Amino acid sequence: MTQPRGTSRPKVFYTHWAPPEGPQLLKPFCRVVRPPFRRAPTAEEIIAGARQAFALCVCARDRITADILKRCPKLKIVSSFARGYDNIDVEAATDLGIWVASASEILTEPTADMTWALLLALARKVLPGDQFVRTGRFRGWEPRPRFPGFNVFGKTLGI
Repeated sequence: MTQPRGTSRPKVFYTHWAPPEGPQLLKPFCRVVRPPFRRAPTAEEIIAGARQAFALCVCARDRITADILKRCPKLKIVSSFARGYDNIDVEAATDLGIWVASASEILTEPTADMTWALLLALARKVLPGDQFVRTGRFRGWEPRPRFPGFNVFGKTLGI
C-alpha cells in the first residue's frame, strides 16, 4: 500500500540505532528519521527530532518526560525499544492522548538465553580463561587445572 498523492507521510523519529527491519517496514508509509549521532540524545535533541513527529521510537536510556511530550504536539505514539516503559512518563502521555508501547514479550527468550550464557561463563570461568589466553600466558595444556570452575550438569537452578 502506498501513500495517496498530495498527502505528506507522517514522521517517525528514532533516538537510537534499531535493526533495519522495523524502519524498512515503515518507510513506504512514513518518513523515517534516524539520529545522525551514535550516543544518547539530550532532551533538546529529542524534542528537535520529535517536534513534528507522529511517532517517537526510544530506547531504555532515553528519559521521556512530560516536558518533552508537551513540546511535541503532533506526537501520537511513543514506542520503546525495550521490555518496559518506566523511562516514559506514561501518565503525562495518557493525559496528552499519546499511546505508549513497548517490546513486551519479544525480549523474554533472549534474556533467558543471556542468563544461561552468564551462568555458564561464571561456572566454567570463561572470562579468566579467555584473559589468560589473550595475554599470552597460555603455553599449552598441562595436567593441573588453572580454571577448574564447577559443573552445571545435574545441578538445580532456583529462581
